[in-house]
Amino acid sequence: MKVKIDRISVLLLAAAVVLGLALERQNGHRVQARQWIGPSLQIVPLKGPPAFRSNNQAVLFFETKGVQGPLHGAVVITGEKIENVFVTVSSEGIDRRALHDDRDFLQSFSGKAARSPLVVDAISGATISSQLVINAVSERLQQWEHHIKNDERNGRF
Repeated sequence: MKVKIDRISVLLLAAAVVLGLALERQNGHRVQARQWIGPSLQIVPLKGPPAFRSNNQAVLFFETKGVQGPLHGAVVITGEKIENVFVTVSSEGIDRRALHDDRDFLQSFSGKAARSPLVVDAISGATISSQLVINAVSERLQQWEHHIKNDERNGRF
């Protein structure tokens, strides 16, 4: 028995696969955000990767191009301060984990005002990669500030 597959079926299948991948990625971000700030999340409409808020906390995911590949991560904000910065995807460094494992660098964000421009010391020996993370976090903070100001102007915050 021959099965005839028409173009519409192929296109529908391809669209389903792409949509499924997009939803899976979004859900992965939601799962991580729940771990960091709790279960009652609201999505924050920022351009780029997802952002979530819950009470006085927020998680802003970031993505940028690193020297050796993509750099992905998140900044966790509590009140008006940065609580944590996480690097979730990185191919930087000889062992490809330079930014994942550098606790001193990632901890240097903690306690800083959640405002752009952000001033943090880069890792010696990984200055370019560190600066890319700093820039990505600063960009997300700038978007966050803009969002908060709009919410305040519209009486939503």
